[in-house]
Amino acid sequence: MEYSVQLSEEILEECAHIIRTKGKVVKDFTLEIKDKSGDLCATVRCETYIRDLNFTFPSRNRNIEP
Repeated sequence: MEYSVQLSEEILEECAHIIRTKGKVVKDFTLEIKDKSGDLCATVRCETYIRDLNFTFPSRNRNIEP
């Protein structure tokens, strides 16, 4: 069995923008798995989490005084 997943440029650009500005993105996708003849075999719902390991997140404790 083999399959491929295709995402639109719009989705890729949206995710890249979110990662650049927020450091991570969590996105839900519904994927259709089709066989070589194009017949639908399965529908899969998945959640994808991508994080930029080099992103510096703002401190959550900025306004707390000792």
